[in-house]
Amino acid sequence: MMKEAEDLIAHPSPAKSLMSIGFTRNEANAFLSRIENTFTGKQTKIVKYRQRRSRLLEYRGLITVVCGYALMVWLYVVAMQLRWPEAVYWPLALWLPIRIDYLGEIAFAASFLLACGACIAKVKFSRKSPTSDSS
Repeated sequence: MMKEAEDLIAHPSPAKSLMSIGFTRNEANAFLSRIENTFTGKQTKIVKYRQRRSRLLEYRGLITVVCGYALMVWLYVVAMQLRWPEAVYWPLALWLPIRIDYLGEIAFAASFLLACGACIAKVKFSRKSPTSDSS
């Protein structure tokens, strides 16, 4: 009995610790393999969750930047309308067949839709949990 206690102190291992409290070698190994499999499964879920999160944050950042630019274009068109009311009918450029008011409408729709998309992506992401057992 003393030899086993000295061996356990000199070379601690989970299997030997379990055997010291009454587990057989097979029971200790089976118990440790179940714990390892459970941990590996949760670790895999966490890694997948983090990859999905980073990808979603990249998309959300891109959507936010494009939404900001669209909002600034829309505000530019509004400022032009307030300063020069006839500017709404001006072409955007001499070589473009689009008028400034159409650009404002497109920019407003784009900024609104992209803002909605960013909010939906945020809500969709916040519902998932890396440690939930239901996948």
